[in-house]
Amino acid sequence: PVHLALTMDSGHVLRDPLPDVRALVAGEGKEIFALFASPPVIRRDVPRGADSATLTLRAEDVQIPPNIAVLVRDVQPRTVLLHLAPRTTAADSGRR
Repeated sequence: PVHLALTMDSGHVLRDPLPDVRALVAGEGKEIFALFASPPVIRRDVPRGADSATLTLRAEDVQIPPNIAVLVRDVQPRTVLLHLAPRTTAADSGRR
């Protein structure tokens, strides 16, 4: 699995859980096995002010820890749709 690390406006939250993202990697077995302890990451900024965002993911976006020698061949899914909602606080809930 690939960890999807999002940077987004503090006034918004994700409405849905993050999708599972997987990478197809090539390398020696011990190197691939090491990815379970140190998972690869895709870091993305989520555009501000939108109620949804579509992110295109590529193999080149996958960041492998520096001590692991593998080659990323593909990533799935290649597109991720994020649904955003305004962040509510306890004070907001009390006004209803």
